[in-house]
Amino acid sequence: MRRFLAIARTAAIETMSLPLSAILFPVSVLAVHLLPSLQYHRFGAPGRLARETGLSALFVFGLLFAVPAAVRAIGRELETGTAAAVLALGVSRTQYFMARLFGVLTVFALFSVGVFSATLLSSFSCIKASTIFVEHGVVRVWGPAFAFGVAASISAFAGAAFLNRFANRRFCMWTCILAVVFQ
Repeated sequence: MRRFLAIARTAAIETMSLPLSAILFPVSVLAVHLLPSLQYHRFGAPGRLARETGLSALFVFGLLFAVPAAVRAIGRELETGTAAAVLALGVSRTQYFMARLFGVLTVFALFSVGVFSATLLSSFSCIKASTIFVEHGVVRVWGPAFAFGVAASISAFAGAAFLNRFANRRFCMWTCILAVVFQ
């Protein structure tokens, strides 16, 4: 079990350390916050577009994230010979494959939590804004929640840059982690 967790942890760290992951995590949650502000039709419910944007971001960005990450998690290990070294230490092929897949799925679960949290905030923003009336119609998003969501999405980059510069941490990995934590 200890070997399984070590291989899964390594796979998760490698997956979050990819530059594509560092872009997709914050951009997906930023899209969830920005797109409902462009709505011109409520589709029957004030927060519906925000919820559908969150689900779409989970599918589209998740597909762009998970498939290449899963392919790279195994393919790169076979090319570099790292898999052969691990298999020579007594780890079965099935256990190795399942551990690598578990590591990638753990990162995808982290990604899903971030998108889900952003969707909740964005949906709340749209529902709260539907109760505010102005002279020229209905407000689309509630300003404070919208500003908090957008600032949280962008501040993941700033926080990761700060950690990279002053604490010598991995920029890409901490961008992914902070994008979820700030949501």
